[in-house]
Amino acid sequence: MPAAKSSSRPPPTKKRQRSPHEIHVVQLCAALEDTINKSRKIRNDDILDKYRKKWRWAMPGIALWISISSVVLSHFSMGAELDDEDAQEAEGDSEEGRSSSPAPAVAVQDEALFEQLMTLNPYPEFPLEKTLSMIHKKSPLALKTLVDDIFKVQARSGRGDDIRRIRKVLPEMLPLKKTDHLEQRFTGEGVKSERGWHNLDCASMLVPLKHRALFLKDREAFMKRVIEGEDDQYRFKASDYPSFLWANNTEYKGPQKMLKGMFLGHVVIRGTRGLYFGLASMYGGANSKARNPIAGIHGLTSLGPHHIGYSCVVIYNAASSLLSWSPRDKTFSLRKFYKNIVDLLSSNTPWAKKTLADINKQMPWDRIRKDEEDFDSSEDDSPEAPHNLLANYNPDDDSDAEDPPTSPKPASGSSVPTSSPATSPKRDRSPSRPAESPKKPEAEPLEDEGEVPMEEEDDFDIYAEPVGHPKGRKDKLATRILSDEEDPEDEEDEIKRFFEGDEKSGMADDDTFKTPASKVGKPKRTHRDTPRPDDDDDDDDDNDTGVRRKRIRPGAPSTTRKAPPKTPKNKGTLPAGTSIRTTRSTARRGG
Repeated sequence: MPAAKSSSRPPPTKKRQRSPHEIHVVQLCAALEDTINKSRKIRNDDILDKYRKKWRWAMPGIALWISISSVVLSHFSMGAELDDEDAQEAEGDSEEGRSSSPAPAVAVQDEALFEQLMTLNPYPEFPLEKTLSMIHKKSPLALKTLVDDIFKVQARSGRGDDIRRIRKVLPEMLPLKKTDHLEQRFTGEGVKSERGWHNLDCASMLVPLKHRALFLKDREAFMKRVIEGEDDQYRFKASDYPSFLWANNTEYKGPQKMLKGMFLGHVVIRGTRGLYFGLASMYGGANSKARNPIAGIHGLTSLGPHHIGYSCVVIYNAASSLLSWSPRDKTFSLRKFYKNIVDLLSSNTPWAKKTLADINKQMPWDRIRKDEEDFDSSEDDSPEAPHNLLANYNPDDDSDAEDPPTSPKPASGSSVPTSSPATSPKRDRSPSRPAESPKKPEAEPLEDEGEVPMEEEDDFDIYAEPVGHPKGRKDKLATRILSDEEDPEDEEDEIKRFFEGDEKSGMADDDTFKTPASKVGKPKRTHRDTPRPDDDDDDDDDNDTGVRRKRIRPGAPSTTRKAPPKTPKNKGTLPAGTSIRTTRSTARRGG
């Protein structure tokens, strides 16, 4: 028998499993691909959402003036398309003495800034720089989309939300006390032309400290000259620090004493508290919100020069009449203003250290929530902790503290026998505790015969003894029908005319009563009128109770008056000679 030929196919190679970091990059690229294609449903959008939230901290936490596209994409040797704001940030300010053309290469300080931006990573287990490098290798377009449409957009969105937040509470933040009022009221959501140098209160906080004395002499004239901008004296520079950096009523005493109390004004303190700890913390108080403030979310433990500079620029922008975000308000450079604040507080001087310490002392750090692990750490050594419960458990101990009895103990002196768990419990028959007889089902109450519905009664019963009529009057028509003195044929004719609504009987077919012909010319009386006690007229058959009970449906409300309680039926009181068969048959033919 020939030997079987071996297969010439190579053995299948086992595919290498992807690492968690590679899986994360694949999911992120799929979400970016849907973003590029503008799909209605974006795959793995929850991953992108975490990056969106994290990068809102770029400007309030790292640097206010930063061209994210140029810094990040230049690190991967990619060209960045700069918009107007990026161009302004890259060109710099002529007041700073920088070139008006963007630098072609990345400077050393930009590399340091890139390292700070890489800390905005919602997935610490996956280094952000390596993640961006893997995305760039897989799809450069996806990396550009991530930087331009996610990182940069969310950073600017966070800055815009902060400006709107401060602008909304600015009318409440300017007065020193809550009971104080503004001289010229304005709303944070009103027209922007009502703020800035068009408003007395806003102009009072924006005026440079060294020009404050001149401003107080004639405020309206000073504001008008600033708006016109024709005089160089009213064209301010970034070194002309606004008055809101100091406390109220601070006087200018020369540049040598200008640093005293700087950045300690109530407007700066309240604005910083509102931006980093929530608007509810501007006036102090304990943390009543369950949500962690932004300072706690990003692990902020102390405020630095960049945080104070960010707060001051946001407050200035909110109080000004700028229509949109701009690095300049007329001749005042906000970019240079921010840089000057950072340089002052970053200096290694006793004044800078003391100022930062005083600012941090006035921040509500108690509003920052601890992590869940910190909350539970205080209970780790409690007796109810899982490891202590397992260590202290002793099933053989019958003490009350560890293993309480399953049934209550009998009282002392009682002769109640105790039953063991193995045996079935017996009923206690001792004299001290009488035995409980089993409960019998309660019998349903019998219905009263007087409440029997009309349809359950025989037709002839209502003609035998009319009840419920005042003075016990009997139905004369029914008595005449049931009498033996009348001819049977006359009985049938009379009953037929009665139930068919004959005009002579005064009855209608639609269960209503009509006025009999015999009552024409008399005062009108309806069936709702209560009969008089002395009314014995034979023509008052329309108020007869026996006839009415037959014609009204069972359960229908009475249209005349409430009848007295029904007396028990007594079938033995039929008049002599009454034919039950005739009455029942004629009633059926008539009904």
